[in-house]
Amino acid sequence: MTFKLYKLLREFSKIKNRRSHGRRDHTYRGIKEDFEMYSPLVKENGIIALHDIVPGPPENVGGLPNFWNEIKHDFDYKEVVK
Repeated sequence: MTFKLYKLLREFSKIKNRRSHGRRDHTYRGIKEDFEMYSPLVKENGIIALHDIVPGPPENVGGLPNFWNEIKHDFDYKEVVK
């Protein structure tokens, strides 16, 4: 992580937003690292929205379905899938 990004995230964390959007890539590792970095910045009772949670071709959904299935039961969640 660059120093500039670190400073930005540090300032952002003081705000405690109701929502946060992180997106590096769709690999399992990338998703997990983004979630671990950004989820603490979401205000209590805030919302984290994920997409591409339905299993599909890896080139389209990457590791998101696996990551989602691992964490979803740790939270109050609602799936909206069309």
